[in-house]
This record gives sequence, structure tokens and C-alpha cells, in this order.
Amino acid sequence: MRKPEFDPQSQCRNPYDVSFGGSVSEDGEATVPFIVVGRSRTGSNLLIDLLQQSPDIQARGEVIKFLHGKPIASAIAEGFRPQGRTTRTRRGFKFFYYHPLDGDPAEAWALLRDIPDLRVIHLVRRDLLATVISRAVLSRTNQSRRLEGSAAAFDSSRGALRPFNIDPQAAVDEGLKTIAWEKQVRQFSWHRDPIEIAYEDLAGDMSMTLRRVAQELDVGVWQAHPRHLRQSNPTDRSSLVSNYVDVLRAFRSSPLRERAPGV
Repeated sequence: MRKPEFDPQSQCRNPYDVSFGGSVSEDGEATVPFIVVGRSRTGSNLLIDLLQQSPDIQARGEVIKFLHGKPIASAIAEGFRPQGRTTRTRRGFKFFYYHPLDGDPAEAWALLRDIPDLRVIHLVRRDLLATVISRAVLSRTNQSRRLEGSAAAFDSSRGALRPFNIDPQAAVDEGLKTIAWEKQVRQFSWHRDPIEIAYEDLAGDMSMTLRRVAQELDVGVWQAHPRHLRQSNPTDRSSLVSNYVDVLRAFRSSPLRERAPGV
């Protein structure tokens, strides 16, 4: 069954009448909820890692990726609750456009929209082809490791994934879907306008990007460095994707032209 996508014009409102934000921390300071909105392979792990290094921010991962039968409202509330005896007053989590995978994303979006003091950090990646290739690499790696004889997908001499093909039209379709998600976030009826951060800016000028986040969350600027970042894919995409030229040509011949490398 096809999972419904969220609709920014939906009139659905919070059916649980639950307040997720505006609570008070143990030391009496008001808390501020936030979410990092985006999709996979856009640098969300990097951003969450950097946020976690602030003494004022509690940043969690994909807390509502799967509900496992839990009400969406309860899962969202859990994402904003303090972990342990924390004094961190800015609390949030990573939320992909299409979560929960085992529930209705439209309901999750309607609930989030009804949080008046919610701060939204929208994470995008300008180079959409990089996102598509990175996701294909991750999918192929995970699939190969689950299947018997998975070594056939890897070059044992280098411990790397062997080159493979990507369906050019499927790559374009995924890029177009991502652009539609980005547009919906920008048009969504939030109580407060989101800030948008590009992965390229985060990686290129980390200090400046974190200053923008600090201003949005109303916290002091903090020193941070990537603790878990590693280069998992070759820089030369043609060495990884056998038909890279065909995929690039398909991108440049579609509405994704401005989001393709070298344009």
C-alpha cells in the first residue's frame, strides 16, 4: 500500500491537544523544541553531532522513524523530553520528510505544525546527484551484506564497493521527489519561519553555519568539530557509478539541471 505524503495545505489539526514545547527545565529555565528536517544523505548525522556538542542543546536522531504501534503524538513528545538529568534547554531531533515509515507522515506534520514555539532547521544538499549516489551506495552496501555471497559486491583487495549502475530515470525521479519535499517544507504553515542550511555550507564553513543555528535557537556560540565523520564514497563518482555519464546527462536534461554538479 502506498504511504501517503504530507500535504502543506491540510486542515488537519492536533487531535491529541498535546503541548510539546514551552515546558520548564529543572533549573526553571523555559525549554525550546526544535527539529532538523531533511532527508537521508544530506549531512544530518554531521549536524546532529555538532549540535550535541553544545552545552545548551539536546539533539537526538530519528526518534520517530518507526512507531512500533506507538501513537505519533507520544513519539514526538518523547523526542523533546530531557534525557537524564540534563540542563540543556534546547531539545530536538532529526525528522525526515517521509517519517514515520510505519505510519502516516501527514499526521506527524500536522502535529508538528501545531507547536507554536517550534524551531525548524531545514537541511538540504544543493548537489542532488551526490545525494542520490550516496543513497544508492548505502542501499547496495546494506543489501549486499544481508545476502549470502555478498562478497561479490566488494573488491576484496581494496575493501570497497565494486562499481555499479544506477537507472538514470530512477535517479531523476528521486531528485524530483526531493525537490518537491523541499518546496513543501518552505510553503508549510509553520508558526515560525524555518532556517535553511545547505550541507555544502555546513561542510565548507562550519563556524558560520553553527552561528546561524545558535542565533535561531537563542543559545551561545559553541566550539565543535566532527567526531564521527568519515569519507565513505570515492571523490571520483565515475569510479563508483559505471554509467555516471548517463546519469549526469539525465540530470542535466531534466528540471534538476541547476542541482547537478558542474552547472
